Amino acid sequence: MFVVSDTSVVSNMAIVGLLDVLKNQCGTVTIPTAVERELSALNREHAQAAIQSAIKSGWLIVAPLTVEEAAFALTLRLDPGESEAIALAKARDATLLCMDERRGRSQARALGLPLVGILGLLLREKKDGRLAAIRPHLIRLVEESNFFISASLLSEALELAGE
Repeated sequence: MFVVSDTSVVSNMAIVGLLDVLKNQCGTVTIPTAVERELSALNREHAQAAIQSAIKSGWLIVAPLTVEEAAFALTLRLDPGESEAIALAKARDATLLCMDERRGRSQARALGLPLVGILGLLLREKKDGRLAAIRPHLIRLVEESNFFISASLLSEALELAGE
């Protein structure tokens, strides 16, 4: 399984101490260099430490783009992390792209890329029995990392989780 992630999924999960959810659900995760740069600007020491540990342990892999992939990324007109993640996922036939931002997800869908966001990862983790509930984690995401979730999407996710 070849999984690519953009910045927000990794950073938000690291901020609230849930980076292992990404590892549990995806095994290894590849990030392009623009995502690595964006993650290095994260001003949360505990999140930085978790991300660096994931890179050192080898399950979070940094991959530079080829010239062709970088050229394609520039055509997407998104932020660098999203653009490079989509370009990497498309060019290398990713099994899954982890992304939450609406504009990025829209472009990824148009390119036929399979997507999952934080909500999907948390729902799978609960289904697999590794989380008792997702509600407290969603609250932490909103409060600690300014994660945006609409009321209707929150309600739908909690219903799917049986909460």
